[in-house]
Amino acid sequence: MLDAMAKDNLTHVTMVVGKNNDAFATRVEKAANSLELRATVNLLKAFIGIEGEIKPNKAKVERINKRFENALKRGKVCESDIYFKDFTAAKSEMEKYLKGDSTKIAITPQQLNGLEEIAGLGKPKATTLNGGSGNKKKKVAQNTKKVADKAKKVVTKKATSSKKTKKVTKKTNNSKLSGIENEQEPETFTRFEVDLPTRNVGLAGNNPTPTHKLNITPTQESVKEEPKSSLFTPITENAPNGGMEKIYLPTDLGKFLGYVERYEYSILLRGEKGAGKTRMTYQMMNTFALAGFTVGCFTLEIGKHSNLVADMRNEYLDSRIANNIQIAEDCPNGLKDIEDAAKQFDVVCIDSWGKIPNTKIDDFDYLRKKYPKTMFIIIFQSTTNGTARGGSSSEYDAGIVIQIQKGGRAICEKNRYNPEDLTYLVFERKLEQTEELPSLV
Repeated sequence: MLDAMAKDNLTHVTMVVGKNNDAFATRVEKAANSLELRATVNLLKAFIGIEGEIKPNKAKVERINKRFENALKRGKVCESDIYFKDFTAAKSEMEKYLKGDSTKIAITPQQLNGLEEIAGLGKPKATTLNGGSGNKKKKVAQNTKKVADKAKKVVTKKATSSKKTKKVTKKTNNSKLSGIENEQEPETFTRFEVDLPTRNVGLAGNNPTPTHKLNITPTQESVKEEPKSSLFTPITENAPNGGMEKIYLPTDLGKFLGYVERYEYSILLRGEKGAGKTRMTYQMMNTFALAGFTVGCFTLEIGKHSNLVADMRNEYLDSRIANNIQIAEDCPNGLKDIEDAAKQFDVVCIDSWGKIPNTKIDDFDYLRKKYPKTMFIIIFQSTTNGTARGGSSSEYDAGIVIQIQKGGRAICEKNRYNPEDLTYLVFERKLEQTEELPSLV
């Protein structure tokens, strides 16, 4: 029953127990209270980051494989775990890659059946890339031929002057040809060479990709200017004022986070009870203040005059920059108070999001978009599956998602600003030193 609760993201269940079944009720309550985040879920989340890559970083694969081995040695993963089959398949793929038997860590849906249902993981990349069967490939080839046949009907050739140039008319066709865009008004071009395009339909997404270029040389008279969307700009175009500055923070915590930019920057913190979420928040406030930023913190779970706040201030904040940090213990006006803080401070910390009255999970993304120059550090409570309580959409919006395990081991499950796979020790305030792995050659 508890496995089913964890798999379906449930946090409560109601049971009707007979009068003579007090012993059974006690057992269920004890098991529910001791239910912890499955080690396999965290390990498979780390594996998903390298799955589907061609020649991924070998050191990173070795580190993740080492975590898998340690979990087995310490008894954190056993055959009774509902994800043990997925765990074994992932470990086997990493070992094949490290032995040189393959150049890619790729899994099929049969090897990792049901992995997309694990909370917060999403569908494995290889499920999309390698899931095609022989029938599907045959269907793709048939669709491609149909596209080419229909494209031929669009082109009509007509002899013209002694220069032997060809006139080609594109006919209007209001229906879509398996992903080919609707043509507009008939246009006449003078061209010297035409290669009919063929398209791969439905291989790796919904956007078909031309495999041959359509080489057209239009005359000056026939060129019509298409209306341009205001949403798009060339990717080579420089951002205004040279773009956002990359800011590197001091201390080991700064190395753990990577660089910072003042553009929709946000950190989502979650973890088990007592793992050190509030302590890490105070360390982050100190690191940002040392870099010259002003910080406003909503300490909604602990009153600002509590000895706990004083102890963490004295332990984690540098006295030289403590005046750059201000705290509030309430936000009676809900989101409006958070917005006022976003206008006043460079960094806004919230401990925790669930204590803000009358907010929706979409408000997190609203704050990022409306106040792009304000950096947000927000604590979310965790569900038993290890995702942010209240909805996983906040994890997609955040630039960094940090899971703090018991004992204060902080791991970035997602970090857009640092490619390294690092672990930060909250109680020791330093990066964990990785063991030097022996060569496999």
